[in-house]
Amino acid sequence: MGSQKHQKEGVNFSSRLCPGTQSRFNSSVLPTFAFRRSTGSDPAPVASFNWHQAPVTSIEWHPTEDSIFAASGADDQVTLWDLAVEQDDDEMTNAAGDPGEQDIPPQLLFVHQGQKDVKEVHWHPQIPGAVISTALDGFNIFKTISV
Repeated sequence: MGSQKHQKEGVNFSSRLCPGTQSRFNSSVLPTFAFRRSTGSDPAPVASFNWHQAPVTSIEWHPTEDSIFAASGADDQVTLWDLAVEQDDDEMTNAAGDPGEQDIPPQLLFVHQGQKDVKEVHWHPQIPGAVISTALDGFNIFKTISV
């Protein structure tokens, strides 16, 4: 059984094992919705990440890991996220004591930088965990240890 994905006008659906899960993007915030749990016409997101400093340009769900997605942004970043990760109570206490540190969401697995004007991000169809990103200055293929 293959993964079904539909992307149109800033909406990305992942229907492999989580039917009704989607991400909408038209700003720098990455909200994720689970429609099978929602009621009404205006569902509340199950998660929302405010990491990218410019509009998100592309989102793609991992082909085999239901909770993982990649996102690219006009801020020249490609990010990998895992919705299954939760912050530990000890981590919350330790993070509160460091006023100079940027608030990094525990779901953020990896940030790839160095490209200019990133437009798309895709999971490589034959190399598990490899990500391909396209930008004005070319394309990058990379694989992290975390996915």
